[in-house]
Amino acid sequence: MTGRYFPDDADVDQWISTHFLDGTETDASPVVDQLKAATVDAVDRFRANAPNLVANGLASWAYLDVPDYDRTKLRGAVRQVMAAESAGLLSLCPHTQQIRPLLLLCDPPIVVCTACFPSRQAVIEALGHRWNHQCDRCGVHVQQLTPVSVAGLGYITVSGHVCGRCAADDRQYADRHADQVVIVGRGNRRARRKSGGRR
Repeated sequence: MTGRYFPDDADVDQWISTHFLDGTETDASPVVDQLKAATVDAVDRFRANAPNLVANGLASWAYLDVPDYDRTKLRGAVRQVMAAESAGLLSLCPHTQQIRPLLLLCDPPIVVCTACFPSRQAVIEALGHRWNHQCDRCGVHVQQLTPVSVAGLGYITVSGHVCGRCAADDRQYADRHADQVVIVGRGNRRARRKSGGRR
């Protein structure tokens, strides 16, 4: 079984510097326009699906409209992407090289477009987990992992399982900045509250 490489801060900074170019928002090229549209679509899908994921027990919480001023949320997702890529990503549809919303799962390490994802569920389940009890973000081995999905990494939504420390980092940041938080009550009833996020 192939292991995974978990990046340090310098690796994450290097990845971000080569994947997110300054000034692209002023570029009026058709490719950038397509990328922007795909990004908006991916985030909108995540926002629409997040409450159901929480209510169905597939996630413990969801934070909506969290600005990422210092790239805290982004950096966590980048760590997960880099670890998954180090083990070799399997593409599950022919659309992953196109500009469209994508989902990247950390374990098993696969990438698939969001339109094809529902029809690939059986394949994903057959592949199974390769790294039980290992955080998809930092690599620590623990008994309890928390499922997380981070939307807004370009047009990619990153989904994986993280340790308590990594989950707490995300939650603390989101608690400070989120406009809306979706949490789970008893009986999986959805509850919503304003967090009073600081700007």
